[in-house]
Formats: sequence, C-alpha cells, structure tokens
Amino acid sequence: MAYIVEVGGRRLYGWRGNLHMHTVHSDGRKTHRELAGVAEEAGLDFIVVTDHNVFVPEEEGWRGKTLVLVGEEVHDVDRFPQSSHTLCFGIGQDVSEEGGDPQRLQAAVAAQGGFTFLAHPFEHDAASFLPEPNISWRDWEVSGYAGIEL
Repeated sequence: MAYIVEVGGRRLYGWRGNLHMHTVHSDGRKTHRELAGVAEEAGLDFIVVTDHNVFVPEEEGWRGKTLVLVGEEVHDVDRFPQSSHTLCFGIGQDVSEEGGDPQRLQAAVAAQGGFTFLAHPFEHDAASFLPEPNISWRDWEVSGYAGIEL
C-alpha cells in the first residue's frame, strides 16, 4: 500500500496512516484488530492507537497488511473544563501520571526517547445538543513538542 512519488528525479516513498485513534480501552467502540481491519479497507498502511490515559503496548504489531502502533493520549482527568490533550508516541511505558503538568509530560516522554504532538489544539464548541466539550489546547507556554495535530 505504500506509494512512490518522483520529485526532481528523486524517488520518495510514503505511507498512509492515522495517528490518533481510540479503542474499547478508552472511548472507542472497536478493538485494535477491528480498527486495523477498517484501516486496511481504507487503504492505510499503519495506525497509531492513542487511547486516553491508557497504554497497551501488547496490542502493537501487524494485523493483516496494517501495522498497529500504540501510543497514548494523556490529559489531566481532574481538570475542568478538559483541555491540553497530548499525543505521546514512541514510548515504552505509561506516562499518564504526568497528565497534570503538560511540561513534565513532555519531559517524561522525551526521557523514553519518544515525542509528542498537541492534540486538537483549536476545537470549536459543539452544538448544544451534543455531549462534546471544547477541549482545545490551553497551555501554550509548554515547549518541546514535535508537532500539532491538525
């Protein structure tokens, strides 16, 4: 499923994937295996499952033609309103205990050789009949993240 693009006489290789998915381990409705099946049907090469404050590395691996990687989406569960969710990639251990301090979380992920993205930085308020809160990023003084989810 990987693709090749030629630019200026150079061959560049790419892969299609999704970096932010949830399973039944947090607020999703499918298992890792089921998500991989849907991803394969959609033509994705990989997915990264980032359940909320749950790290399940034993689910990592190939499912058919789709590579399933496991990260974690960390946030402070005691914060109201919710905000500043962080996608943690390349970690080997759960980092959710650092959810109360986004800068300390950045450091904990970096100490494991991982990197972070700020999740859904600019949410909009949902319609009044939907139970979805605005969980925009609010801790802009934090440094050290590698990317911002768009």
